Amino acid sequence: MNTPPPNDPFARALAVYSTREQARAIAPPPGFAARVMADVLNRPRWPWKAVAASTLALALAAVGVGYAVWPKAKPEPVPPQPVVTVTEPPPSVAPNIGDQLSEAGNALAKLTRTTAEKATPRALLPEPAKVDPPKPLSAEANPAADAIAAVPAAAKSGLEPVAGGTRRAINAFLRDTGLRPN
Repeated sequence: MNTPPPNDPFARALAVYSTREQARAIAPPPGFAARVMADVLNRPRWPWKAVAASTLALALAAVGVGYAVWPKAKPEPVPPQPVVTVTEPPPSVAPNIGDQLSEAGNALAKLTRTTAEKATPRALLPEPAKVDPPKPLSAEANPAADAIAAVPAAAKSGLEPVAGGTRRAINAFLRDTGLRPN
């Protein structure tokens, strides 16, 4: 018979296929299953149960003895801590932010005044300027028109759009408030 080389994959596949076909053709002898079942059912089981029960009993006994004999850790005593009582102040009215800001402004002004007084002798401070009260304007006098008349012509042309827009805005404001009729 001709044998193929052992590393030939086709030959190996053919050998596996033929073995599988031969395995299908082989049948167990008659009564084989009945003999196997009778042997399994007639086998004594109690030694395995006894071994399992005795192993479990020994394990429980070892745990119990270990628990009784093993030294238990004792916690260290904790020194007593002083008792601190906290008293809460009575509820007060919430501070007003405006009052706090005014206090801060007054404190800053006072600090500035005291620092300036310490740094500058009174003799070096200028005398307050004496200003004459403004003279009442006559009905015909228009200070804005006089000021614009004194400006050169080139500057006037630059101011005209601003003056016109401002005049319209003021007229619209007066008309909306009802101070000036349409």
